[in-house]
Amino acid sequence: MIIAAEGRDWTFCHGAGGAKVIRNMSAPGTPEESIRRLRHDIKGCLNSLVLSVEVLSEDLEPEEAADFLEGLGRAADKMSMLVAQLPYDPEQGGTA
Repeated sequence: MIIAAEGRDWTFCHGAGGAKVIRNMSAPGTPEESIRRLRHDIKGCLNSLVLSVEVLSEDLEPEEAADFLEGLGRAADKMSMLVAQLPYDPEQGGTA
């Protein structure tokens, strides 16, 4: 049995293997949903940056430190890509 709700970003599936919810990767429907999702993703990048910096303040083996440094680079790259999607309104000082 598959239940999909119109306009939702999820589908409920129930079969022999059990029940699960599948999140659809479709674009948000309204500009408000788009900006809310974008802000959420940016906050996730910031949290990743903070976590990596906190871990790097510990005494780590070089291999471990390299992993976290790579994570910092990935988070920074993703942040740059996400920020490029933000609308900028000079009248509002850039707050979207």
